[in-house]
Amino acid sequence: MKNKLILLASIVVTVILAYPLAFPVFVFLMSRLNQPDFKTRPCDDGVEIIGYEGEVGEILVIPRRIHGRQVSAIGDSAFEECDLLISVKLPKGLQTIGESAFAFCYKLKYVEFSEGLRRIEDEAFSCAELTSVVFPESLLEIGDKAFFRCESLTSVEFPKGLQTIGDEAFCHCSSLPGVVFPESLPVIGDRAFFGCSSLTSVEFPKELQTIGDYAFAYCNSIRSVTLSAGLQSIGDSVFSSCGSLEEITIPEGTLSIGKGTFAYCNSLRSVTFPESLKSIGDFVFDSCRSLAVVTFPKGLQSIGVFAFSNCDLLEEVTFPESLQTIKGFAFSGCDKLERIALPEGLLEIGESAFKDCDSLEDVTLPESLQSIGDEAFPRYVRFSAPEGSWAAEWIKKRQ
Repeated sequence: MKNKLILLASIVVTVILAYPLAFPVFVFLMSRLNQPDFKTRPCDDGVEIIGYEGEVGEILVIPRRIHGRQVSAIGDSAFEECDLLISVKLPKGLQTIGESAFAFCYKLKYVEFSEGLRRIEDEAFSCAELTSVVFPESLLEIGDKAFFRCESLTSVEFPKGLQTIGDEAFCHCSSLPGVVFPESLPVIGDRAFFGCSSLTSVEFPKELQTIGDYAFAYCNSIRSVTLSAGLQSIGDSVFSSCGSLEEITIPEGTLSIGKGTFAYCNSLRSVTFPESLKSIGDFVFDSCRSLAVVTFPKGLQSIGVFAFSNCDLLEEVTFPESLQTIKGFAFSGCDKLERIALPEGLLEIGESAFKDCDSLEDVTLPESLQSIGDEAFPRYVRFSAPEGSWAAEWIKKRQ
């Protein structure tokens, strides 16, 4: 019997090397080699595989039934650290893949998912050699860190009904070149695609309401982003340090941009704001060194701390009449700014708001202004303000 198995294995390997596309045909045959005895326990819809006895070889086929009962779940850490495992075929009717179920299977390259799967739990796959993933249409949830550091992953196809991509789900998948999300997806978690350095384009679904903090931070190859029209807020540092991002259009309906959203996007040259925007958070465009012209929407009320600091090429800014607050250090270090006209309706300018704007020569202050923080402007600036206004009195005291 042993000789027959060796002969079968040698034939299979020979054919696969000659005809790589024939690989799936032999999955079942090869799975008979080193197929372990599965440990199970009852669950609501059948049985859950909680482990195994024996050795898991290069190919693993999970059966649809064990002892006549449907395999409906693979338990937590059931196949964690299977050092030889290269390919896994999952059965129809499997609903859940548990936490760390296939984590640290460092040689795992191929996973065949089947219809019926609904949830992939946290850290289920952390497999550096995994190359591509096609999810079944039944899948609803991808858990936190589910595919964390799958550094060889080059292709992902999401199902239409997917509801959640968890925190750090595809974090540091550094070979992933592009992502297209299903139209119904409402949630992308924090750091979901953080550090995906090969990602060049992202198209968001229409139904998205939430993009988590740092979701696409350090995706250094992203050049274009299409944000969904239904987006109301953008989380903190979502696209920070995306060094190749050149332009962005914030969709109509967006009310706020979170802290550091586009910070250190050194190639960003153009930003189009929606009329719905009310506030720009702290550090949002900090150190965007290619940004030259900014025109704010009519309804903007607040510009946050360090919002546009160190934008070396920024030379033209148009403020709206609705603006009430410019917070501390908001435009500090913007060396190219030569003159600014602040709008009627502005109430407060924070400390050091225009500090180290060394080319700034002329500033027009509005009658509405009530407060200017310490060192808000460089020392040698010519100011003008309506006679009798608070700002006019401030100019006199400053001289």
